Amino acid sequence: MFAKQPNFEISEALEAGYPHVQLPCLIVWGLRDETLPAAMGYKLKDQLPYAHLVLLPHSKHMLPLERPADCAQLIRDFEQQLADAKLPIAHSVVQVPTVRAADGFGVTVLADLAR
Repeated sequence: MFAKQPNFEISEALEAGYPHVQLPCLIVWGLRDETLPAAMGYKLKDQLPYAHLVLLPHSKHMLPLERPADCAQLIRDFEQQLADAKLPIAHSVVQVPTVRAADGFGVTVLADLAR
């Protein structure tokens, strides 16, 4: 049995609309995602005018299942930054360290690589 092939015409038509999205978007991506590599997260960030990409190391494709608390906190923080108007208008990329509860580390930003 063969896996279903992507419909590139539909994908390309959808992607053509990305530049018209005028809302802030939070993209959370696992750096060890084997299904959709992190390069696709960067591509999506570049296609959406108001996108913010957060990269989670040691994480794969199912982030809400792998790191539910981190995902929830990132969404809450994003919503709060929107409410406080603290998000930059331009794209941004941040990388978040792995959270180790035993060490007492919270989720913090390692680097802000805004272009």
